[in-house]
Amino acid sequence: MKYRHFAPVSRQLRYSRVMTLALVLLLAASLAELVLYVPGLWPAHRATGAWLSLALAWLAAWLLVLSPSWWTLALGMVSGFRIFNLLRLVERRLPVRQLRAVAFLSSWQLIGAQGVLAAFWYVFSHWHVPAHIWWWLLAVVDVAIAAGLLAMTLQRLKRMRPGQLKMHYTDSQLPSISVCIPARNETEALNECLQALVASDYPKLEILVLDDHSQKKTSDVVRSFAHAGVRYVKGEAPDGNWLAKNWAYEQLYQTSNGELLVFCGVDIQLGVASLRQLVTIMLERNKEMLTLVPRNGVPHGRQWPGLLLQPFRYGWEICLPRRAFRRPPALSSCWVARRDFIRHAGGFAAVSRSIAPESYLARRATADDGYSFITSSQQLAVTSRKDWRQQWQTALRTRYPQLHRRPELTLAVLAIELFCLLAPLVMSIVWLCFAAWGLAVVNIATSVLLLALYARLTRLTYQQFLWRGLVLLPLVLLVNMTARLLSMRRYEFGDIYWKGRNVARPVLHSDSAA
Repeated sequence: MKYRHFAPVSRQLRYSRVMTLALVLLLAASLAELVLYVPGLWPAHRATGAWLSLALAWLAAWLLVLSPSWWTLALGMVSGFRIFNLLRLVERRLPVRQLRAVAFLSSWQLIGAQGVLAAFWYVFSHWHVPAHIWWWLLAVVDVAIAAGLLAMTLQRLKRMRPGQLKMHYTDSQLPSISVCIPARNETEALNECLQALVASDYPKLEILVLDDHSQKKTSDVVRSFAHAGVRYVKGEAPDGNWLAKNWAYEQLYQTSNGELLVFCGVDIQLGVASLRQLVTIMLERNKEMLTLVPRNGVPHGRQWPGLLLQPFRYGWEICLPRRAFRRPPALSSCWVARRDFIRHAGGFAAVSRSIAPESYLARRATADDGYSFITSSQQLAVTSRKDWRQQWQTALRTRYPQLHRRPELTLAVLAIELFCLLAPLVMSIVWLCFAAWGLAVVNIATSVLLLALYARLTRLTYQQFLWRGLVLLPLVLLVNMTARLLSMRRYEFGDIYWKGRNVARPVLHSDSAA
């Protein structure tokens, strides 16, 4: 009888000791990881990093088996990113000095995040905090975040409207424009783009198309518009200091003659009065640069996966509190800037390896209130036609650089998407099934706010309301989380190809965070 009375206490004590031992071993592995960056020990970083990766994987699995819970799952997720960071040392795709700096930054931040999680887990395990308290805390945080994102998005969408034009400029008052289009192995889309441009009513218009070592059909398409004034520019091969697209921008910038430069892809089509409208907006607002959100064609048939990617891409630029980080929203689809402004910003040589040179220019223009981010309208009539495969390749190419090529930021965004965006949609159903009505109501309210937010994004993208976009929201989140993780893996351990060229290594070697 006495043995039965003390047996549960004895088992609990043994369990506590084992858990403490696991956390001590995790702490020891963390200290060993930080010691790894001591200059004298750096030559052994590859072998030590491999052994530490195995130790962290074993510890994460042991904790999950010993105490399967949300806490140990979260600790295991952080351990996975720590292992990823250590494997960067093993792979060693960067110069030693740069690799050491970026890996050390990721290591101590990931270790700090894991330490905070371990502290919360200790409190939860030893202070016997009821589980529903944590669920209520998560639900309240989720509804606050959803409401904040929706409010910021609605406010920004209001500022993005072009509005009614108050001024009218005669042909002689309008500045000259050069429309610059880099093209590589494009035929049908390029033909449609040029047909729309040559129909423009803008009086001082120069159209340049750079042939970036394309097949012969591309040059044939460009030359077929020579009678309409389209200039053919033979592109030169980029060296190792340039991304091919940025080098194409630089060549177009150097070749063009306009006071204003419009850069757009071959998937963009402008209406007859689009350029006049864009320039009038720019002059009225006295801006150095404008970036435009085009109206996208609604995906039909086999193109339906486009619904999973493009609205989320725009949401990344629009929904976040970018003013707090001094990073204004920007898109590469279609943007216009003054020639003098580009020159004072250092030209494209300042961001020769940046995956998003327009973001750098937008930040420079914002410093003097010289930048606007606007959406297309019926009057502007700027449209984009890009199939879902191209959108997927764009996602892989841009997601990791958007987070400054840092695994710890990728983990933070992934955690927010999991626990603040996806979790409310799932837990609404779970709490209804378990008749936890209070938690169900809060999570349903969060889900409604998130659906309203995504409805605004799909309306912005396609300029019409799409019910099927709302139904696909959970899948949208999963697909974009997958794209972010794949982008990180391919940049660090594989290759990212864009228009037949590998952009992974030039971007990784870049010091630019644009």
